[in-house]
Amino acid sequence: MDSAIDDLFFNEYDLNGQFPSEEREKAELNEKESASFLMEIIKDNEKAVNAFKMYQLAKRHITYTELSYYYKRGFRQGFQIAIDGMREE
Repeated sequence: MDSAIDDLFFNEYDLNGQFPSEEREKAELNEKESASFLMEIIKDNEKAVNAFKMYQLAKRHITYTELSYYYKRGFRQGFQIAIDGMREE
């Protein structure tokens, strides 16, 4: 990983033993079902299948990049608030 923040983001450190939320699991299952449904429709069109797979990879990459950015930003901002709070008299 690039940093300790990345390690936290990817649950490399088990801070409290929590598992992914039920809502996250439902969303992932729904996405898999939707992808399977679409793949069944386009399975006979190799170009469409390849395009869909490339779309899925791009979507995952964009989602990761965006979530990672906001996670790191929020994490650092939280630390800055804590440091500023310690400086207050």
